[in-house]
Amino acid sequence: MNEEMEKKEFWVLPDVVAVLPGEVKKTNIIIKDKKIHEVADILPQYITSTNVQTKEDVRGLFVFPGFIDPHVHFRTPGKENAENWNTGSRAALFAGVTTVLDMPNTKPPVVDAPSWTAKEKAIRRDSLINYGIIPGFTGDNMEFLSGNLSFKAVKVFLASSTGNLLLSHPEKLIRLIALDKKIILHSELESRIINRAFRYSMKNIRNHSRIRDEKSAWMQTKEIVQKFPELASRMHFAHVSTEQELTFLMKHKISFEVSPNHIFIHTDDYDRLGAMIKCNPPVRKKSTAEKLYRHLLQNSIPMIATDHAPHRREEKMSPSPPSGIPSIQVGTHLILDALKKNPLRIAEILSTHAAEFFGMENRGKILSGYYADLAVVDFHRPWEFLETDVLSGCGWSPYAGRKFQSKVVWSFVNGKAYNTEKLFMDNSVNSEREIYNVWRN
Repeated sequence: MNEEMEKKEFWVLPDVVAVLPGEVKKTNIIIKDKKIHEVADILPQYITSTNVQTKEDVRGLFVFPGFIDPHVHFRTPGKENAENWNTGSRAALFAGVTTVLDMPNTKPPVVDAPSWTAKEKAIRRDSLINYGIIPGFTGDNMEFLSGNLSFKAVKVFLASSTGNLLLSHPEKLIRLIALDKKIILHSELESRIINRAFRYSMKNIRNHSRIRDEKSAWMQTKEIVQKFPELASRMHFAHVSTEQELTFLMKHKISFEVSPNHIFIHTDDYDRLGAMIKCNPPVRKKSTAEKLYRHLLQNSIPMIATDHAPHRREEKMSPSPPSGIPSIQVGTHLILDALKKNPLRIAEILSTHAAEFFGMENRGKILSGYYADLAVVDFHRPWEFLETDVLSGCGWSPYAGRKFQSKVVWSFVNGKAYNTEKLFMDNSVNSEREIYNVWRN
């Protein structure tokens, strides 16, 4: 079907329920040359039977701007046995995610020009979706970060996590004042984590959440905001996992994201899933997860990011399991089910706000002239996520067995359509693809 459509000048998504900026209405979306040509309630006269392909199977379905995940770990280079850009982008397309921002803690870490260039080469070869590459701040690589490569954000690890990018001297953050970039912060207090690690044995996996407790996250977040007020407008706190942080950052009007892992998984799940749900920051107690869920319903969360971080099953079941949860394939579906009565909010927290904050031009909204990155959703398509459905290279998911009421059925990347049901077996999806670094286009 794609080949036939691409021979036509226009594609039309007819009689869809489009989630537009500030408005949800039944209309027609016209696509031309990778972009949204027009949103028209009545098809214009220039649309004729000879120049248009009409996509009949989307009638009556909701169309959102393509979802943007501003925090993923696609593990390339260094851990391609757990994920690569082909497997990761297929999992993303299943969820309507058309753009991701990839974190720097790969092997080698992206902290200089050669590592940045090598990662982009792998992405250009394998990815099916748009991307942004986030380099890491070591405290001493300002010359690289001040160069002319195409990125608009840097990552700072204030606590140890997967990889070796810990900023041992947080006072070096002051150097970023001279850098016109957004600053993504992994905020946990390393000194507290080290001290508590002596008190708790990791033979009990629950102790991971005790060692890296809520206070570790809250203390570090509060300290950084208070110590560097001149950076506040550019700060973005990753995977906020406590209500204290959330309300504090809202009060100070500082950007942040919440991962579905901290809303829909909690410490009671250790009994069933063990180290499979070990992540940094760790899952919290059930009452905290419930508070975050209430904030989701109350529109207090500005951005959702999955922190998709796959590892092989045998690694997670080892005596020293790494931290990370594969989640991109279901993250948006969890939000779709939770907020199905508020599609405008879905578009904001899954797409628009990320595009605006991270400076992605002509993305994150359904508007004429914007790229045709779209997620087509059926809110009445019950399905169960089985382990055999996992597209991520790691081959497993802690969400296996969860049932959903809403489903992404088509994903569009720069006008190219992907049937989410065919991502499992269709080896031709790489053909005639065109992807973009969203900071270069």
